[in-house]
Amino acid sequence: MRWSFVFGFLMAAVLLLAGCPEEENGLPRQQPISMLTFRYDAVRDVVIVSTRSLPVEDAITPQRYADALSLLPDASYAPSPTIRMALPQAMVADGVLTVNYREVAGLQQLSSAQAAAALASIEAWWWVPEVREVRLRFNGQPATVLGPVALTAPLQRASHTFVLQPVTGEVGYLVGALMPANLAGAIAILQNRQISAFPATQGFVSLLPANTTLTANPNQLANGVLAADLSANCPRTDNARLAGIVLMLAQFPAVQAVRFTFNGQTVSSPIMRGNLNAPLRPYDLLLPRAAAVAASEVTDAVKIVVVKSLGQPAEFGQALVWQNMALITTRPPPEIAPVTFVLKEQEQGYRVLASSPNIPVAELIKQGVPLEAVIAFRLPGWENLALTEQ
Repeated sequence: MRWSFVFGFLMAAVLLLAGCPEEENGLPRQQPISMLTFRYDAVRDVVIVSTRSLPVEDAITPQRYADALSLLPDASYAPSPTIRMALPQAMVADGVLTVNYREVAGLQQLSSAQAAAALASIEAWWWVPEVREVRLRFNGQPATVLGPVALTAPLQRASHTFVLQPVTGEVGYLVGALMPANLAGAIAILQNRQISAFPATQGFVSLLPANTTLTANPNQLANGVLAADLSANCPRTDNARLAGIVLMLAQFPAVQAVRFTFNGQTVSSPIMRGNLNAPLRPYDLLLPRAAAVAASEVTDAVKIVVVKSLGQPAEFGQALVWQNMALITTRPPPEIAPVTFVLKEQEQGYRVLASSPNIPVAELIKQGVPLEAVIAFRLPGWENLALTEQ
């Protein structure tokens, strides 16, 4: 494995402010905030975007985000009782984010793969808005090594080639693979789809679909915004693909945001926290928002349809809704597996699209369940299909 990517391995964190606060028992409900973190998948030798949810009600600032990351129960690296990074404490001052792990043990014993996993577990600190520099400390002292990896202080940015897992909607980058040296190189990799030679992809594909084009000039930046024109046949609703292109192009300091057009035309279409008719910053990006708890009348309507499908009465867990779709799971006796039903709303009510005790993601797609719904409902396999099906 090449380790040139390690220096400045901390790269990305993105927030989603999902909707407005609702009333619950007369009090404002906390707005759910999802954080994009990056983790290392040793099976595929790739670093992958995953989400974590946090209840936060006020505006996000760098320090608030750092505090939230510090409080995450899994914001530590602990592969064994003897190798551990835990109790992170973060603060932001003058654009410098300092992360101090107050409990560390056995770090000199880390293998290369374990070091990659450790760094991936903390690289979510990098793209917090207004943060220009990241420093890592162990017990208050500057961190200089992590197993076999020498660390710089401060940690420096590195550039990566992002790829897409089209089934699960994961966006990631390959470890030790081709890395763009500059913005022009990143544009060329996107245009030429230069990932097919790397066996580590294992189901990942280029961000630019076949038979589509991307036109961008690295010398034409306006106030930090890069214009990227995609051909008219490029999917405009593929949030993960478009988000990956933004991550690919905006990893260079000169590019603060990317403005998309399609065959020269501006398109008004929501994407995550932003809209395609405006510049998109990495901060604006996230996987589709998680499904919400269904209202009582929707839950009742869904239960009627599912009971009819089952042919017998049943107990149910909480129903979830996302756009015009719903999900509900039976609550059977311990010796019987629960059955999950995915339904779609029609003029006459809901109809069952798919149902199974354990529906593979690929089968859900075949049965007409949109990829975005699979992600929104957080169905098994949505986050890391390769690992969950081991």
